[in-house]
Amino acid sequence: MLVRAGLAVLVGLAWAWILWSWGDMPHATEYQDDGLYLIGAKSLATGQGYKILNLPGQPAQTKYPPGFPAWLAAAWWLGGEFPGNLRWATALCVVWLPVMTALLWIWLGRAGITGWWRDGLTALVLLNPYMVLFSISMFTEVSFTALVLGAWLLLERGRPGWAGGLAGVAYLWRTAGIALLPAGILWMFWRGDRRGAGRFAVAMLPAVVGWMVWARLHMPPGDDIVTLYYTNYIGYHLLNFRLGEAHLFLWKNLDGLMQGLGSYMMPKAGGGLGEKILAEVMAVAGLSGLWRVVREGNETVRGYAWFGLFYAGQLVVWHFAPNERFVLPLLPLLLVGWTAEFSRLGRRMAELMRGTDAGQRRAAWVLTGIGLLVVGVVVQAQATVLTALLPEFMEGHRREWRRLAPAFAALRGSSEPVLTEDDTLLYLATGRPSVSLLVPTLNWYREDWEARRAAFRDAAGYARQQGIRWFLLRESDFSRDMDPEMHRRLRTELRGDAAWERVEDWDGVELYRLRGGQ
Repeated sequence: MLVRAGLAVLVGLAWAWILWSWGDMPHATEYQDDGLYLIGAKSLATGQGYKILNLPGQPAQTKYPPGFPAWLAAAWWLGGEFPGNLRWATALCVVWLPVMTALLWIWLGRAGITGWWRDGLTALVLLNPYMVLFSISMFTEVSFTALVLGAWLLLERGRPGWAGGLAGVAYLWRTAGIALLPAGILWMFWRGDRRGAGRFAVAMLPAVVGWMVWARLHMPPGDDIVTLYYTNYIGYHLLNFRLGEAHLFLWKNLDGLMQGLGSYMMPKAGGGLGEKILAEVMAVAGLSGLWRVVREGNETVRGYAWFGLFYAGQLVVWHFAPNERFVLPLLPLLLVGWTAEFSRLGRRMAELMRGTDAGQRRAAWVLTGIGLLVVGVVVQAQATVLTALLPEFMEGHRREWRRLAPAFAALRGSSEPVLTEDDTLLYLATGRPSVSLLVPTLNWYREDWEARRAAFRDAAGYARQQGIRWFLLRESDFSRDMDPEMHRRLRTELRGDAAWERVEDWDGVELYRLRGGQ
């Protein structure tokens, strides 16, 4: 009991430091969808309906369901204007972490993991660098995972109506929650409970049908990339996906899925090939252990695995490669798999060490040494990300905000839209309409880097199509997933494009105006 209390105090102190250091969320809007959630929250909080306020014309938000933005709306009521309301946004996000870990602790117990294993796994989840980042960001992953765990625990305990209702909330939080519907129905049929399957479906379907109908009725017309990206999940998917190239999506998405799963054990500390290989080996180990547990007939794990199967199926056919964020709802299954696989390996090494064959004893000691070395590498990588890379990431964003401040001050007071990479930040900081320069993800899957660069380079044509004549450009814009030399060339081409006239330069933050009107 004393050791457990000490562990709880240690975790509490770590989180107190995290919230003290980064509670102001300096990285807000880094991933765009987090900014869109906050903008949707503002729309709801200020009585403007559910709209994408940063876009010209302010169309209805028909891409993201309103559950999480409705939760975030309290940040606008309690914290006032941006960025002062970000501490409240952090509080509204991080509160889900103890909820999720408490439900995970319960679920692990029902999955057969008890005692120190369960406590240790829960503590490791609480201090995992990805869990830290996701918990203090305006992401749906942590809260969505909590809702999924809650729904599945209710379903397992014979309360299909309540489970279906909570599954409906999960769907309104994130449309990927649709995976709960077939998973819950089929699992109940598997158990021979047809009536329960019906009650679950009846309770969940109103949320699913309601959002689909509302989104369809309010979806703006148009098939250009901006309209599809911001308002139409399926339309944007069809813009990118090619049936004849489905193998490219499947291969890259499976690769992303495996690395995303394994990164919870081996995080991306340096981004090298060795890290990726070790992460994917960890993912294979976890899935191998999970398969053993499922085959042994553990009903708790088998039930959640139904959801995992449908959820992962969505990820591997989508137009965006899954990463650590998107695979978080699968983490409970992976924890069970790792526990089973590493416990089995540990028992096997112990048996060989006690055996009479000297060669096997030596091999067991060598393999154990390699295993301990891997553990050391994993622990060091986790500590490096949490204590060095995350602080560096946050401080970099604070510096960027200070650098952007003069530009934002100058851009306030106008209703003319601006083309920029970080459209949600520009709107939230200035109130000015903004649109992101978007390129299809299809070229990324094809590894056609020149086509991606050409799409970014045609910013002037893109702006004319959207009726925009202002372009805010930073040094780091469009560098994600782009070779440094190619990014340098793109920067030179954009700055030298005769279609643009540079009108302001705030220490590398440049404002351009389109020549010749629109």
